[in-house]
Amino acid sequence: MGELVDEFVEGIRLPLTSGGDGNFLVTVGFGTPKRDFTLLFDTGSGTTWTQCEPCSAGCNQQIPIFDPSTSSSFSNATCDPTCDYPIKYHDGTYSSGYYVKDTLTIASDLHPNFVFGCAQKIDGNFGGAAGILGVRPGKYSLMAQTNSDYSSLFCYCLPAAEKSAGYVVLGLKAFATCLPDKDKMIPISLGSNQDADSYFVTLTGITIGQQRLDISGNVSSPLKAIIDSGTSISRLPFSLYSDLRQAFQGLMSQYTTAPPSAKFDTCYNLEGQNNWTPPKMVLYFEGVDLDLIPSAVTFREKDNLLRCARLL
Repeated sequence: MGELVDEFVEGIRLPLTSGGDGNFLVTVGFGTPKRDFTLLFDTGSGTTWTQCEPCSAGCNQQIPIFDPSTSSSFSNATCDPTCDYPIKYHDGTYSSGYYVKDTLTIASDLHPNFVFGCAQKIDGNFGGAAGILGVRPGKYSLMAQTNSDYSSLFCYCLPAAEKSAGYVVLGLKAFATCLPDKDKMIPISLGSNQDADSYFVTLTGITIGQQRLDISGNVSSPLKAIIDSGTSISRLPFSLYSDLRQAFQGLMSQYTTAPPSAKFDTCYNLEGQNNWTPPKMVLYFEGVDLDLIPSAVTFREKDNLLRCARLL
C-alpha cells in the first residue's frame, strides 16, 4: 500500500485558515486576468458563489468585489429553466443572484467555464469573505465541475485554532496526504439527504463526563450525521439531545443558570469562574474517538460571563 500511496502525487493542496465564528477560508481566483478571493470552505453547500458587480444589497467583503466586465473569459451560463439562484442557509443568511461562467483558478490549476453564482444580494454575516466554495455533491459543485482533474477526491484538516492553518487537498494527492494519518482520519461517506446528496460521518456514541449515552435507545445506531464545515453548531435528534442536555445539566448543577441565548437553550452565568472548564465530552466515530476541546463543548458570550452548550 505504501508504494501505491507514493505514486498518488497529482492534485492540489491549499491552505485552510480560520475566519473566526467557526468559519474556514480558502483562496481561489476568478476571471482573466485572475483576481484572488477568499471564500468560505463549505462541505454542506453545493454551489460556489462570489459577490459581483453590480451588487444591489448587502455586499460587505473587505476587498473590491468581482467585476465581470473586467474578465476576458467571462460569459453567461446556460441553465434550465432559469439561471437565477436563491440560497438560504440554516443560520438565516442569504445569497441570491444568477449563474455565470468564468475561469476558476485553484493554486496553479485553471478550470475554464466554471459555473458559479454571481451574487447580487447578500443578507447576513459571511465574516467578510467574498462568498462560498461549495464542495457538497451537486450539479454545480466544485467536485462535479473539476471531476476530470481531481476525480471527486478530496480530504481536509481543519485548523486547530484561529492563528493556525489546516489544509484541503484535491485529487489523487489526497491519498498521499491523508492515508498516512488514517488512524486519525474519520471516513466520509456519500448519501442522500432529502432532495440533495451530502457527505456523512458515522457517529457511534457520546460520552459526557463519565456517562456514556445510549444512542441505540434514541435513534438508529450507528447514527449517520451530515458533515458540514460551514456550521459550527452540532445538531442531534431531539431525543438524543434531551439525554445529553440532562446529563450536562447534572454536571453543572452547582452553577447559576442563565436565560437562553440566541439558539442555545442551556446557558450558565459563570461570573468569577475564570478557570472554569466544561465537562469532558467525547464523540465516537468509526475507528476514531474524538476528545472535544472546551470551545467545542460550550459557546462563550458577554465577556466570558455567559457560557452555553454548543450542541442543539
